[in-house]
Amino acid sequence: MKKNLRITHFIGLVLFLNGSSYAQPEEWNIEKTKDGKTIVKNRISSRAEANGKEIQVVEYVATTVANVSLKKLVALMKDVSKHKDFMGQKTSMRINPILENECGVYYYYKGVWPYPNSDIAARMLYHEDPANRTTSFTLTAAPDLFPDQGVRRLDYYNISYYFKDLKEGNVEITISARFTPAVQLPAFMTRTWFPDGPADYLRDLIRLVE
Repeated sequence: MKKNLRITHFIGLVLFLNGSSYAQPEEWNIEKTKDGKTIVKNRISSRAEANGKEIQVVEYVATTVANVSLKKLVALMKDVSKHKDFMGQKTSMRINPILENECGVYYYYKGVWPYPNSDIAARMLYHEDPANRTTSFTLTAAPDLFPDQGVRRLDYYNISYYFKDLKEGNVEITISARFTPAVQLPAFMTRTWFPDGPADYLRDLIRLVE
């Protein structure tokens, strides 16, 4: 509910503004949350679709350190049904496995007006590097992996979760994302989502494994 209210406030501002101002490229911006625990690097740019139309691209890298179990973090990520509990989807589910360390995932987002209902079908790749004490989960859009549900499907989406064991129970957690959102907002409005939006994902992820 808290996330829905925040999204409603954020998206609703667009009704008073000219939506044509979002597509200007910008340099990376680095911000910290008020408590100083999370660093969020972010920027907004654009890309050309096949028809030549320029559309918005949002990127961020959010990093924090927490005293949590790496084993529990990995188990949580492998349980796709739990993803909705930290990323805000209404539905998150695993599609039939593809390979040993790869599976399909499906997310459904219940829109909060004027945000539309939307969904994502993606491939999730799991990789573990014992030598560097790192584990990663990378999700890449695969729109044809799941039947059309009659809502707006995000077809430009890549998000990765990186966990690095710092020893003594500490884990560095990073979320790195690059996507085109379901609603095209002016860049200055989208920037108001940082740093707290990605930081909330990290906080909820940590809360679930504590």
